[in-house]
Amino acid sequence: MDCLVVVGGWTPDLLLPDADEPHVGSIDVDLALDAAKLDDGRYAELVKLLLDTKRYRVGEKDFQLVVEVDLRDGEKPVQVEVEFLAPKDVKLKKHKPKLLTDFRVLQIEACSEAFHNPV
Repeated sequence: MDCLVVVGGWTPDLLLPDADEPHVGSIDVDLALDAAKLDDGRYAELVKLLLDTKRYRVGEKDFQLVVEVDLRDGEKPVQVEVEFLAPKDVKLKKHKPKLLTDFRVLQIEACSEAFHNPV
């Protein structure tokens, strides 16, 4: 899917899986969405599909879903936040009524760079 790119704290592990010194990882997953390719409510459909699995729930922030991950280490499952980001320079179309209540993507600077040379 060329309209979704993992960015943020997990990229070192994904790009350099055999690094001499392992990356410490991250407790959240940042997903950059190419809003230009996810028009006509496709990003809302993606989020709705995740919510419909009942594995994900809306997080504290309105651009975030949360999933419990059992690391099978005898400890409590870890709460992993999945954050949905989009380029700040893209004009997002407003829908009336909203496609998803209480949810939006977070538009940030430089997010569009992730789509120039995705690996």
